[in-house]
Amino acid sequence: GYISPHNFRNIVMAGLRLNKTEWVQNFIQDYQGKIHPNFQNDVYNYVSAVLSFHQKDYEKASDHINVINFIDPYYHLHYKILHIKIYYELKEYQTVESSLEAFRMFLYREKTISEDHIKSCQNFIQITKSLMRHHSYGKKLPNHLSEPLPINFLVAEREWMIEKVQQTLKKN
Repeated sequence: GYISPHNFRNIVMAGLRLNKTEWVQNFIQDYQGKIHPNFQNDVYNYVSAVLSFHQKDYEKASDHINVINFIDPYYHLHYKILHIKIYYELKEYQTVESSLEAFRMFLYREKTISEDHIKSCQNFIQITKSLMRHHSYGKKLPNHLSEPLPINFLVAEREWMIEKVQQTLKKN
């Protein structure tokens, strides 16, 4: 049988959360052939982009992510978020701003995604926009971002978001 694209992604994400980078590299190489051929290239490129991002090789992550065709709406969500994070890290802020707007429109149009996922992505967009306004125009971050995010506050990529907000606050 095949490994589902979502299970493959979840295994990679779990390995990276545990900082098992070498294990993740080996898993991707050893098991990419276990993904259904219809999804194999996209899943391989997506998880390779995630791995490269984790290793802070943003250019390589960008190379991988730019050849992906979307598998389903949830993979599309993860793709959009990773795409934004890559260009944020590369300090390509104009690309981030246009990508945020495209992502917002995708969320508005997509009717198969759960409300919690949509809310978490909308919050990701709002906080990232605040960071962008700071970096691009010198605007102060909203006061509520200087406080820890409440546990029940839904936001995609929570750890990354907290890290970026804290880095920005330290620079001020």
